[in-house]
Amino acid sequence: MVVMTMMVVLIVVVVMVVVLVVMVVVVVMMMLVVMVMRVIVVVVMVVMVVVVMVLMVVSVSCTGSDVDDDDVDDDDDDDDDDDDDDDDDDDNGDDDLLSQPQVTAIQVHRSIVTRE
Repeated sequence: MVVMTMMVVLIVVVVMVVVLVVMVVVVVMMMLVVMVMRVIVVVVMVVMVVVVMVLMVVSVSCTGSDVDDDDVDDDDDDDDDDDDDDDDDDDNGDDDLLSQPQVTAIQVHRSIVTRE
């Protein structure tokens, strides 16, 4: 009888220890998953910030590189047309588009109205 109760108590204790170990393993695995997810979220956020910064730098450099300092200075010297012609002989007489004055929509409209 005593041996029987001891066996039952031993089985109950072993089952309880196994359940406790399984619970500890599950909790540790959940903590590891949470830590890994935190690391993944942080890495994704850092990558997104870096991509946005690179895109901003590329967009600024692409839009800012169209006009050189020489082209801006050439617009001020409209009186010296002979000097500008000497520089443009390399490209078969074509004028540099950046040095030409820009035609606005109002000017086009006025020229159409005056033709009619």
